[in-house]
Amino acid sequence: MSARKVIWIVLCVLSSALTFGCAKQSGGVIPVVSPSPSPTAVPSVACNTNESTNPNLILIGIGSEATTVTSPYGQIAGYALFDGIDIPGQAQVISKTYAGQPITTTNTVQFTNIELGAGTIFHSAVAFAGKFPPTPYVFPSPAASPVGTVIGNSFWSTGRIPPAQSGLLCFSQEFTLEPGTYYFGDLDYYNTITSYRDVLVVQP
Repeated sequence: MSARKVIWIVLCVLSSALTFGCAKQSGGVIPVVSPSPSPTAVPSVACNTNESTNPNLILIGIGSEATTVTSPYGQIAGYALFDGIDIPGQAQVISKTYAGQPITTTNTVQFTNIELGAGTIFHSAVAFAGKFPPTPYVFPSPAASPVGTVIGNSFWSTGRIPPAQSGLLCFSQEFTLEPGTYYFGDLDYYNTITSYRDVLVVQP
């Protein structure tokens, strides 16, 4: 049994305790929370697997389980470190590894959709040019698809990451890191009341 299969089985067990379902659903629409008030059908998106061999990889989970908190950078929600097993209970600034060490340019990052029991909810992480912009914010059109493999001064996006497929979590592309403080948000949930947004801090 693969490690990814074990991870998803553990997630299903945990979700049962939280009264979330693990049934795989297909199709459907999600609300695109932009200035347009109408839901928009989401096109088919490939489910990327986690095949990184980098021992310094950091996973960032995206989901409603990472509840809103107030950070030194303002309100954040929806994103937290994810070790592949434990579902994070609240959002956190992404500035340290699982071991508590500062994140540096030796690390790499992947985002994964950890939404439980919600087969139609897609998530993403999209770079902002500076701090959190006011809402409603209109994301640039390329943001819906993966853009770039470096988190730094240039624009980057995970694109929409689908929910689990056939019992396996879906992942973004793997990003290398440049030193800096990076603000980002969810294409579909930044303009909601919860406002999925977070900050990644990378040390030299």
